[in-house]
Amino acid sequence: MDASGNKLNVSVDPQEISVRIPISLYGKKVPLVIQQIGVPLEGKVYTIDVDGEASVTLTGDKSILADIDEVFLPVSVTGVESNTTQTLTIPVVNDTLTATPTTIKVNIRVSNAAETPADSETTADEGESSSSADESSAIASSASDNPKSEEDQSDSSS
Repeated sequence: MDASGNKLNVSVDPQEISVRIPISLYGKKVPLVIQQIGVPLEGKVYTIDVDGEASVTLTGDKSILADIDEVFLPVSVTGVESNTTQTLTIPVVNDTLTATPTTIKVNIRVSNAAETPADSETTADEGESSSSADESSAIASSASDNPKSEEDQSDSSS
């Protein structure tokens, strides 16, 4: 085309050429972070771990990978009553990325809750009394049983 945008009658030899442009995909290994989701059963505690290495290699465009430091793996505990193993698909945040491996096994261990709300209060009192002197712990222990002030109790214990 000339400066005015008109086609020029030109002959080019060869009329077609092939161009090879190498496309490089980048890989990045990132940790897999377990994220417990769902509704846990009352009185149950769940421990979730990955069967094998807790990381994933993402492959894709370098600029997209630059912003990714970890991959979250949501694991639902809804309805899980006993120890189980689940095979989950590793989620990728962008359709242009691929994950290796594409799936991973997670182990879900179920146990009964170690403490009830009443146990928590007892533990708190014990923790308070163990961090103070013996005399103070006697006062602290009886303070929870008796509505008198600590000052009144100190006078009565002398």
